[in-house]
Amino acid sequence: MYCSKCGCENDDSGQFCTRCGSQLMADGVVPTPLHAVEESPSSLEAAYKAVIGPKHQATYLAYFLKADGLGKPPMSWHWPGFFVTLYWVLYRKMWLPALIYFLLPYLFFVPLSFVQTPFGKSSETFVTVATLGYFALTFLLPPLYANAMYYRHCKKQIRLVQESSNNEQRQLGELTGRGGTSKVMLALVAILGIFTFIGIAAAIALPAFQDYKTRAAMADVHRVARSAGDAVTQYYAHNQRMPNSLEEADFVPPSTATIRTVKINKQNGVVSVTVALPPIDGKSLLLVPTTGAANALTWTCMSDDIPKRLLPQACRQ
Repeated sequence: MYCSKCGCENDDSGQFCTRCGSQLMADGVVPTPLHAVEESPSSLEAAYKAVIGPKHQATYLAYFLKADGLGKPPMSWHWPGFFVTLYWVLYRKMWLPALIYFLLPYLFFVPLSFVQTPFGKSSETFVTVATLGYFALTFLLPPLYANAMYYRHCKKQIRLVQESSNNEQRQLGELTGRGGTSKVMLALVAILGIFTFIGIAAAIALPAFQDYKTRAAMADVHRVARSAGDAVTQYYAHNQRMPNSLEEADFVPPSTATIRTVKINKQNGVVSVTVALPPIDGKSLLLVPTTGAANALTWTCMSDDIPKRLLPQACRQ
């Protein structure tokens, strides 16, 4: 809807122009005379409606009128103030409280990091208790006093507008522009929500994908280890002793980017394959021999330093 006075475009649900404060009217509608507005006993209620805006107007209006009747805003619970405190404060255009709430963790934790109590080790206890107290207050106080804070904010806006103009139509128009909700904040919340979702998805998917790649590469490492074990088995069957090196057992380690070294301990025959794979670079897969029936070697695959989830299934004990 366009203002007939200044031509500014306004929401169709608005009653007053956000630029000049003139009363908006659809085609064929006659504006309410100024004296009728000024003489209306519901002028304060009209101011509340203008500054609250159409979003959840009935809920906040009921609270505001109750606060006026009591002479002070009563304590009440506010769910948006609990779950999305900063976003709700910005959404309702309370810029200074939003700034304070944003800076509060820095104002609290930076000085706390320098605090030293004269009780020795109890400084850790003090920091822990202070931190728990901070989180308890920041999670409980905002939802308990959010309605009261918003009530005082709206009362302040009404007082400032009344001091700047005696024209009630203009006052209501200014309150409509000052109050209501921030469309920019809705877009910001949506964008932040998308990035948060992407971040959470990436935090889950990327480690899982990295583990998948590592397990796939470890399957190749295991095949190389088994080939080395087979060569040692054949050497042991012919010579009844362990070889001094894998080359002596006619095994040549393949040249691959996933393996650093393949060695055998000539004392106990353990074959170790040291991998070159992040995040287990430098760790080793082991084949441990035991003598079975007919003096034949059998092998047990294991690792002392590679996480079990990254090992091939045959090496998980």
